[in-house]
Order: sequence, then structure tokens, then C-alpha cells
Amino acid sequence: MFGCDRSHLTGWERYANILQECITGNSGVEVGVISSPASDKTIRRAAEAAWHFSHLHRLVENMQADVYHSPSFPLIGQLNIPTIWSVHDDIIVGGHPRYASRGTRYWKLPARRCLAVVDAVVTFTNSSARDLERAGADSARIHVIGPPQPDVPPPGPPPLLVDAHGDPATFPQEFLLAVGTIEPRKRPALAAEIAASVKTPLVFVGRPRGIDTRDLPGHPLFAFGADNAQLSWCYENARALMAVSAYEGIDLPLFEALSTGLPVLASPVDVHTELAAGHVTFLNEADPIRSSGEALLNMPSRGDRVRLLSSRGELGSAHAKLYKSILAA
Repeated sequence: MFGCDRSHLTGWERYANILQECITGNSGVEVGVISSPASDKTIRRAAEAAWHFSHLHRLVENMQADVYHSPSFPLIGQLNIPTIWSVHDDIIVGGHPRYASRGTRYWKLPARRCLAVVDAVVTFTNSSARDLERAGADSARIHVIGPPQPDVPPPGPPPLLVDAHGDPATFPQEFLLAVGTIEPRKRPALAAEIAASVKTPLVFVGRPRGIDTRDLPGHPLFAFGADNAQLSWCYENARALMAVSAYEGIDLPLFEALSTGLPVLASPVDVHTELAAGHVTFLNEADPIRSSGEALLNMPSRGDRVRLLSSRGELGSAHAKLYKSILAA
């Protein structure tokens, strides 16, 4: 497993980080973790793969399986041991192309080749498993091991806040919250429109990608550099979380928010309905602005603290069981 950048608050790095901690701390199997410096530059992927392979050779005497987390690519056929690939959504293999970044589009063919030849594919939801089957993965080799519940640290101080022009701002007394990379897939414009319809400021925690934040409707505010403790402060002080993405592999912020008692307004995408039905308020896609405004006005200020996902111990045991079954085959 490699390419895990610990400095990112949102994105695939968080999934890789949680997965690594889950497996190394709770699996009951000996795990040697190799992490090269992650890069947003697609051109460095090949260099990272070569770096990883050189380190593998030092461990190969004792290595029984090679495990990767996307978007790290398995080195197929390089070592005569089982290869396992953890994939949390289908964008890397060409699914949902309208939401793929420019570099991701070049991953489709090699990623589909990997999907076809690895010994096992691990994904976190039945929704993602169906997406991967449509991309060509053999259903017999797909193993759904539910996502781990992220730990929310004690709240720290509030993060620094700026407006769309980068000028310093202060937190309003009441605000709505959106967490994650500010990109088209997350539908930030819809979230901003909904917030404006109920005359409540919206705070984005995350960095923009493919979006000019000055073009968003209303007057949203931004906490670009928040750390985990500052994000916890936002969960504890927001009016509600806006999770209105058009597509998600898991959406960890939704489950983090619920675990703090923060009400959630969510889009009815597959992963939300699979994992959070009965615990969030779904917007009506036929009339999202009006229906969401009414829902937000009727939401309680705080709810019960709900943990819906598995513990790291449970996930570690599930991964260990899978690895041992593959090695015994």
C-alpha cells in the first residue's frame, strides 16, 4: 500500500490512512506498510510505482500478499504473490467520467486492466461493488468490507475563515456546513443556493478543484486550511451538514457529522441510501431548493450521536479473514 499523504483533510488519502490503521492495528496478521510520497501529478505515478517495487524487493522473502489502495496501481505480475486492490469508487476505472479530474481520465485503461487481473478487489459498499462490476470486475473477486467509522477528535479552535475573495471573515452565529473538496461532483453551487434560500451562511471546509469559488451563489465562506480538530469544532457548532453530492464512494464527513449529533441534509445517491437511510434527511431532486429549505427549517438543532459504520477492530478482522482465505486458496 503506498501513496498515502497524511496532510490532506479530505480525499482518498483519508480512506487510505484509516484503512492502514485498521489493518495494521487490528487485523491479527503482520503487515508491513510502504508509503511513498503522494502526488497530485499523474506523471509521478510511474516513479512512485518504481519506488514501491524497489522497496518490495527488500521484503519479498517474507511477503505473502501485496495490497494497494487506489489510486495507487497494483504492479501486476511483478511478484509471484497474490495482489489485492482496495477501490472505494469507480472513477479510477472510468466510471462517472464527468466528475473525473483531467489526470484521472488517463487512468481508465491501466486501471481496468488491473481490475481484471488482481486476485481480489476490496470495496466498501454494495453500491461501489455494482459500479465496479459494470466496469468489468468479476463479481466473484469483489469483496465488500464496509467502511470504517472515522474517529472525530475533540474540537479545537475554529479554523481561519475567508470569503470568496480571500478576505478574512468571522464565523456567523449560525451556519450550514459542507465538507470535502469543492468540485463539481459535490455540487457546491446547489449547496450554496439551498443555504441562500434559508438565509443562512454556508461554510465550506475543503479546497477548490475545478471551481472558481467567486462564482458560487450567495456569499459562502471558506475554511481552506482546517485541520481535524478545527473540523470537529465546525461539526459541533454548525446548524446542519450539507452532503448534496451527485456521486460518492463513501462520504466520510456525513458519518462524522452524525457521530457528533449534527443533522444532515443529503442527496439520495446510492451510498447515502445504502448506509444512512433513516438517519439523514434526503433532498427531493425534483425540487431540491424548495424541499431542502423546508427540511432545514424543520430540522432539530442537534440530534442523537449516531455511529453507523464498523469499528476499526471489526474491519481489521474482516480484512484478516479475507487475506487468509486468499493465501489458503
